[in-house]
Amino acid sequence: MGDNSGDKVLLSVINSLYTSCGDRSSAVQESAKNSLVQLSLANAETVLLSACNFLNNKGAPSKTHQIAILEVLEKSVKDGNQQKITPGLARKLIECSVGVMINNKEVVPELQGAASSVLVALSMNNFQSVWNELEKKLDPGSLPHYFTLKTLGTLATLHAQESCPKLKRILGLLLPMFGMVKLDNMKFVFATTIAEFCSAIHEAVSTEPEKLADFKTEIEAEILSCFDVIFNVWIAVKDQRVQLAVLEATTKICFLLPSGKFEENVPKITQTISNMMKKSKEQITLLIILGTFLEACVEQKSAGLETIFDQVWNTLFVIVMSLNESELATNKTFKELCKIYSTLNKRFDQKQLLTIMSKFDSKEENQKIFGLVILRHLINFDSERMSTGDKKGVIVSGLKNILEDQSLKVRKNLALTILAIALQDFLSTEGSYPLIEFIVVNSALKSSEKPAKSGVRKVKDTDMASQLVNELVMTCQNVLHKLFTNIISLNFVLWPDSMQFLMSAKCHHSVHNLSSNLLLLLNSLVENGDEELFSIDFEEHINLPRPIELFVRMIILSGDPPINSCGTTYMNLLQLLNPFFEDEIQKMWSKVIPKLVTYLEVHESENSFDQAAWEELLLKLFYRTLGLWDDEEIYIQVADALIAQLNLFYLSNNDSQSKYFTYKCLGFVMRQSQSKKLVDKVVAETLGTVDHLDQHQREGYAIGLGYGAATHLDQILEKLDCILKGKPLEEPKPAEAPPPTKKRFGLSSSSSSAPKAVTKAVDDKLKATVMLAYGNVCFYAPINLITSRMEASILKSLNPHFASAKDLCLRQNVLRATKLLAKSMHEDHLKQKYVFNNRNDIIKSLLTIIHSEPNSVLTTSTRQLGFVALAALAQLTPTLTDSDVENVITTCSQSIMSLSQDNNSHENKKVETISDDEYSKLIQEAFDDFYDLLEEITKLAKSNFGQMFKIFGHLENDLLSNSSAEKLRSLKACLKIFETFESQFKFADNSSCEGLGQILARLLPLCNDEESNIRSTSLKCIERLYKISTLNKPADEDTKATVESVFDKIRVTIESTVNSFGQLNDLSKVVSFMVDVQEILQYTLTLFGGISNSNQSHSAAACIALNGIFKHRSEQFNHNISSIVSEFCSAMETVISDEKLKQGLLKAYKVFGVAHLSPVVQELLLSQSIPYSAATKELWTSLCSVNSNVTTQVLRLFLDLLTTKQPYEEKGTVRTASRIVLAITLTFEVLKDVENVREVVKTLFPELLIALLANVGSLLKTENLKPASGAAKPASKTSRFSRKKKNAEEKESDVSGQTTSLIVPREAASSALKYLLETLNNEVPFIQQCEQFQEKLTQKDTVFEGIEKLADVICENLGDYLARIVPLAFNTLNSVYEDQRSCAASFFGQLVFNKCGGQDGGLIDSVMNVLLSKLIDSCYEVRKISLEAISNIANAGIENVKRFSTPVLNALVMGLEDNKEGPQNEITLVSLNGLQKVLEVIDEPSVRNVLNTICIRIKSCYEKNHAKVRSAAFQLFGSLTKFCTDESKVTFIDQIHSILPTLLLHTNDEDEDVTLACKKTLNQVSPLLKSPKLQQFCEIAHKKSLAQFHYGEFLNNVAKSLIAEIPEKLNFFITSNVQFFKSANPKLRANAALLVGFLVGNLPEEQSHVVSIDHVLNSLTALLKDSDVQVRSYTAESLGLLSNLIANA
Repeated sequence: MGDNSGDKVLLSVINSLYTSCGDRSSAVQESAKNSLVQLSLANAETVLLSACNFLNNKGAPSKTHQIAILEVLEKSVKDGNQQKITPGLARKLIECSVGVMINNKEVVPELQGAASSVLVALSMNNFQSVWNELEKKLDPGSLPHYFTLKTLGTLATLHAQESCPKLKRILGLLLPMFGMVKLDNMKFVFATTIAEFCSAIHEAVSTEPEKLADFKTEIEAEILSCFDVIFNVWIAVKDQRVQLAVLEATTKICFLLPSGKFEENVPKITQTISNMMKKSKEQITLLIILGTFLEACVEQKSAGLETIFDQVWNTLFVIVMSLNESELATNKTFKELCKIYSTLNKRFDQKQLLTIMSKFDSKEENQKIFGLVILRHLINFDSERMSTGDKKGVIVSGLKNILEDQSLKVRKNLALTILAIALQDFLSTEGSYPLIEFIVVNSALKSSEKPAKSGVRKVKDTDMASQLVNELVMTCQNVLHKLFTNIISLNFVLWPDSMQFLMSAKCHHSVHNLSSNLLLLLNSLVENGDEELFSIDFEEHINLPRPIELFVRMIILSGDPPINSCGTTYMNLLQLLNPFFEDEIQKMWSKVIPKLVTYLEVHESENSFDQAAWEELLLKLFYRTLGLWDDEEIYIQVADALIAQLNLFYLSNNDSQSKYFTYKCLGFVMRQSQSKKLVDKVVAETLGTVDHLDQHQREGYAIGLGYGAATHLDQILEKLDCILKGKPLEEPKPAEAPPPTKKRFGLSSSSSSAPKAVTKAVDDKLKATVMLAYGNVCFYAPINLITSRMEASILKSLNPHFASAKDLCLRQNVLRATKLLAKSMHEDHLKQKYVFNNRNDIIKSLLTIIHSEPNSVLTTSTRQLGFVALAALAQLTPTLTDSDVENVITTCSQSIMSLSQDNNSHENKKVETISDDEYSKLIQEAFDDFYDLLEEITKLAKSNFGQMFKIFGHLENDLLSNSSAEKLRSLKACLKIFETFESQFKFADNSSCEGLGQILARLLPLCNDEESNIRSTSLKCIERLYKISTLNKPADEDTKATVESVFDKIRVTIESTVNSFGQLNDLSKVVSFMVDVQEILQYTLTLFGGISNSNQSHSAAACIALNGIFKHRSEQFNHNISSIVSEFCSAMETVISDEKLKQGLLKAYKVFGVAHLSPVVQELLLSQSIPYSAATKELWTSLCSVNSNVTTQVLRLFLDLLTTKQPYEEKGTVRTASRIVLAITLTFEVLKDVENVREVVKTLFPELLIALLANVGSLLKTENLKPASGAAKPASKTSRFSRKKKNAEEKESDVSGQTTSLIVPREAASSALKYLLETLNNEVPFIQQCEQFQEKLTQKDTVFEGIEKLADVICENLGDYLARIVPLAFNTLNSVYEDQRSCAASFFGQLVFNKCGGQDGGLIDSVMNVLLSKLIDSCYEVRKISLEAISNIANAGIENVKRFSTPVLNALVMGLEDNKEGPQNEITLVSLNGLQKVLEVIDEPSVRNVLNTICIRIKSCYEKNHAKVRSAAFQLFGSLTKFCTDESKVTFIDQIHSILPTLLLHTNDEDEDVTLACKKTLNQVSPLLKSPKLQQFCEIAHKKSLAQFHYGEFLNNVAKSLIAEIPEKLNFFITSNVQFFKSANPKLRANAALLVGFLVGNLPEEQSHVVSIDHVLNSLTALLKDSDVQVRSYTAESLGLLSNLIANA
């Protein structure tokens, strides 16, 4: 091919690609553009000139097409071609681009903008040429084109230094044209261009001030002219876009204006910008303009800026306040505003600061917030200027003015501002402590403590309000931490003065945060070894808390539940503060406090913290410290400090837990002190601090007085009496105060104002506190004094309130006090016997209180407090009488047993609502206390069973309740009684168990209750009674062991299962022997009464119990036969309609007579409803459990029916399973666990297996059925024992779940097979295998997989049966039903796979022969399964493979074309997979004769639409490589060459499996081609995942290797690929185009003759017009690959 021809080819390709740049698909456009850019790297001039020619053509392409070409030009110029562009070429490109840009006088932004971009790209190496060409277009007599000016402006910006000297001339050309500009868009471009010119001049002059020192003066006239026109004339246009451009140009010109002219126009420019900001929505643009103007003012040192400062600042502040405060960090407007504020700060830092401070006096929240934001910005980014002069003091004072602001948002911003000034050392300024206090206070603000007038009032959403509080708290916590740890200069500002915050009421909730940070600060200072750290003169530092106050504060704070390591913090801080205390205390603390800290750390981490134990440890530390002081004067100081804490807690929202602990500490102080004045002071001053509505505080106060009573009993009793009578409490008189002395540990001025003495009538809440205090005083009082004070003083005060207490709180605390009083009178407490004569009167009063409580509602803890008090009183002397016991139990049980279990009951709606959790807790506590009361009463019975039976009798009626909750509650009560009685029982000769039979008859039916708790509790009761009976009449050890094992066995089942009749039988046997002869009739009669119970489960259990007593004790009923039979008759009438109970009673009858089993039952059962009810299943079990003869007859009947009856009825396309067949199928589930059936199945297994396998096929495609009813039975007459209401029966029927769900016949058939096999082997592994095939059989899509798994199970476990199974299955394979034949074929195929379980080889021959005969079956599915089955011969051993290789291979090859009826080439796919499987095990001689035939037959499969067929075909071809021996190698390599192009194209198939198959096949065949590089690339491709695999790269490498190593086949490869250009599959067309590009593009010059380039190019060019986008895209890319070949041609 000559040079001229080569140029034509290149031009043809380039022009075709330029044509494709106008393709409708963006992907094709991109490929074409990329190819052109690639071509430009080797043929820059040709590609670029062709673009020019294309653009200059008279028949110019569309606008979009031109834009695409211009983009190619721009990218080609940028991508490494700058140096290749000669001046001449550059000139042509510039002229072409300018021509495209200005040919159309109208503005076409996309097109002309693209041309402008080309010029800008060319200017990087050809600035002068581009500039001159554009300058030529500036005709003095006419306006320049829009984009001429725009491009000049862009060039000036990019090339400021080069363009600056030329701008004077340009401005000179443009100025005369200003008067000609009428259109807004031209004014816009003139303005923007002038702005860019001015920016370029300013930048150039700023960069090289010496070189261009006089340029500003030289150009002054032009600048002034521009300013006059642009600002004074054009500013009046209405188009805002133009106005903005004019303003921007004006501000840029300002940098170049003479000072006088600029100063003259400052107000006018300012006003213009201000007016625009009011009207325009382009806020960011205007702010940029304003910022530029202000920068010019600052640079020009304008005096006019001062006059406009306020106007500008206020305008900006209005904009700031319109912003969303939470989004400032990312807000562009705010960033521009910050730049402006920083600019203003360069000239007006003092004035701006005062302006900001003035905003803090505003009432508007936003003014304060954004004032803080601006101040914070200036401090952070202009700290040096903001720290000069007196600005620090001004800022601190200004911030203090807003410390009390109630807005949460203001507070948050103030905290951030405080951190900002702290980092600049502002907090060292005098008066800054309020700022630190502000941070401390707000670091623990709670949602419930929001300021009353906070900004949250504007937030309607409560969650949002809480979020604001959380944000403020988190901010202040972070700031506080940084103040104490990150700013070293603040260390001695914060220490020691920050200790005063520890005692501040305002900082109370922040004390943990403060203590944590103070601890870090102190640790840091101690590590630095400052010796003067703790040398503090507290008299000089009057605001600091004194050491005793610090000690008390830390102890009390540590008493709170130490969540989040609070206690650890306070303890560690107290340890660090120990230098303030005496040496002995320091030594003691150094040992104790670390242990306390360790205790906290361990128990917090283990989540096992015990508040009471922790308080005990703290009180020990407190008490030991008091003991080391041993100074009454210090005790008074400690008491004052504790009282001060109480007042502090009152001011800080009444911290209940802290006050509770404080009262206890005060009690220890009173106990330690001998001063009566101190006791008077404490009682008088603390009573007013108690919140008498808070029970926790009340208990703390009462315990504290109790501690004090240990030393001052009479004095405290006197005070309590005064309070009850409303008398004033005597307080210490000032005259009696001790003379002032110098204290070792002084107290700061008292922070407690003692409450006034109680002089008015005492209210009930205060009385409640006093009552509880009396109880604690009794409990903690000296035991040698309390008995004498009880009746003389204490009871006189308490008695009036037992009956008169109406207030709930008072009643409850009277009960609490009674419990403590009873404990104090117990002989264990007193260490002596004491007869409490007033006990019964108190009990009557308590029962009155309990009786007054509603018996259906529980909202308070009153009754349980009464139970606890009664339990304590019951332990006192004298012992309760029977009448007393009855009154107590009856009253208490009536008040609690019928309580609603649910908080949403009808009654509860009338009562104050409480949460479900609270209600459940109250219920649980009430019953726990009631059971404890029963325990104490039962202890009074000692070993008297009759007395215990009487106690049981008071609860018996509750056991018969219809309410499950009441039954369970009464059972638990009984269990508590039995456990208590057993624990104290002592054997006596004359003892008996009177009433035991009646108790057992009541309990045993409950062991079958629906509620598991009732069952398990009943069983526990019976166990306890058994143990009691053995204590009364000891049994031998063997009997005990046997019974206990029975109980153990029963317990496991009965707790989780209702109706566990076997366990109930065992239980009834045990119980039957527990009953004495005297009790047996009462026991039996009580059980018969239980049958009429409305609860069916109880009745069933009663039947079982009767069966047990008759079976084991029947001989003892000789004298009571008449009555027992009468009861049986009545009971049978009751249960005649209930199959379960009827069977239970029939069992009992069988004990006395003959079994009633008859073959007639078979017919009845077969007519029953399906699926079977529980009763029917029981009947089946009974029938087949009789003996093996009956079982054999039943199963043979099943076989006969299954083989003779029609399996389904067919109406059109709908199949319905035969009822009799379905019934038999379902019966196997019932019989699978019957032992007789298991034995019979071993004999009949082959027959049953084949019948059920055929049954699977029969029922496979049948429809689901609704439950079918059997023959109805006459309803029984209603007996005198009416059992249930009709609606209850209906409900129970629904619950059974057997009358609503559909019957799925195929599931039933698969289950029957599974149950059949399980009857032979019930071992777990075997059952799991059965479940696997059963699961597959259940689904229509996997039924044949299930049959294969069934065959696996049989071959593996039941191979001995195969010799009988196979002949029987032949009949099924010849069945008239296609589905049965399919199932049999599948079964036989898997037998072949498993070598017939290793049985006689003749079985395989028989099976294979019959399967081969089925390859011509009329049913497509049978043929397919048979074909798949014969391929399993590959797994049957080499001998079997050799014997059947020829017929199997022939059958499989023929199967490639058998697709008469099948969908999606199923038989073809089966044949391919079968060939693959057989060829893996066969040897070369066996396949030699059919190798070529296989290769030829599978060629048609490569282009099948079905991806699985393609994948299997390619894999099969790869597998054939193993047969490529010397004799067949040449032929096979020819086959490889013929398929290679197809393989390469399908390596990028739309289906991933096909792609993987091709990669694998290429890896297999490449070694045979003796092409090392090709082999290497195929191996690499095979190893890569699809995600890593790059198809284009792979084709490129393969193409190069084929060119180098198989050159003789290149023409064939290329021609074959070109043929694929006509493929119906667009993916193949696209891949073929790409492969041709790589094959031809990589051809060296000397090999270019092997292919017709013209033919290839013509074919590719034709593909550029293909309908598929990917084809056109790949074709364009392929043409780019041919650039080198075309260039060299």
